Amino acid sequence: MGSMFLRYAPDAYRLLNGVFCAYKPFGGYPKAFRTRLINNFVEELNSMKVRPPQNRVEIVGSFEDEIFNVQTVPSYSDMPAVVGPRYAFQDFSMMFAHCPPYFGSGVTVVGIGSYGCYLASELKRANFLRVYELKCKFGYATDTFLSDGKVIEKSTHRHVGKERLDYVLNRIQSGQQTQMFNTLGIDLRTQYAYEKASVGLIRPKDRNTAPVVYGLKCIHLAMPDFTVELSVINEDDYFIASLVNDIGLKCKTNAVLHSVRCTRYGSFTVDHCLLEKHCTVENVIENLQLCKPLVSEDKLIPMVNLKSMKQHQQSFLEVLQKKKIIGTEPSKNDEM
Repeated sequence: MGSMFLRYAPDAYRLLNGVFCAYKPFGGYPKAFRTRLINNFVEELNSMKVRPPQNRVEIVGSFEDEIFNVQTVPSYSDMPAVVGPRYAFQDFSMMFAHCPPYFGSGVTVVGIGSYGCYLASELKRANFLRVYELKCKFGYATDTFLSDGKVIEKSTHRHVGKERLDYVLNRIQSGQQTQMFNTLGIDLRTQYAYEKASVGLIRPKDRNTAPVVYGLKCIHLAMPDFTVELSVINEDDYFIASLVNDIGLKCKTNAVLHSVRCTRYGSFTVDHCLLEKHCTVENVIENLQLCKPLVSEDKLIPMVNLKSMKQHQQSFLEVLQKKKIIGTEPSKNDEM
């Protein structure tokens, strides 16, 4: 990374417009992570060469001599020494299409700039599948279902083995997928249910439906610690923590969640991520190009429907043109 060599801040600012992938560290809320990213961009852009102050027209002379001269001088109202640094926090628009919770880490899909924020909202609406690695521990329960909560119960776990844990996870997964068909009003015993399942992943139409688990398996077990890989849609922080608590109860013991690591969001994986210390302007601009194929219009279709794919792509391009996002030249106001 870092093969680009930028020195002029307005050029770098214009290029910061799209979707990139960062790796959120463990601990801390998404809002704090967003603040740190923007502050890094502000500090780095202000250290580059910025545009010169704008000039103002001045008329010098006297009415007695009736001699006037017109000259241009630098405007003090646009000098960084007077008004402050050229770039400030509020000059950046940034939103997350997905970000792990405060007790989690992993893949974070970030939209920066007007176009990037629009794509981030489309990615969020597309309702992609998420894959998490949940690090859990048997033997006790807390009031928050998290390992740092107040302990309210302790229990033995010697009877829990790999076979019993796999059996419980499979039961939870099958029950969740049955619930998905029931939510759509599809009878599992019909041919229509088979055809829907054979097409591919059946996803909820929006984010307002209940969470649906598509995969749940144990990838590591060293009692009392175990790690579960969770594939899910429409989850939230409470659902993930309560799911671990349910796993413990179904295993006739207790379990708490220690940490969450997001390894995939749709087509975004940890291979596309930049560590926070590597989220410099040049690296982010390169990462924008790396992630560009992952946010094409065919990837933003929320449901698998081949008949309406061409119509959706056409409407997607029309929306971008109406918003003056594509097919237009950058305006002069973009240079800051």
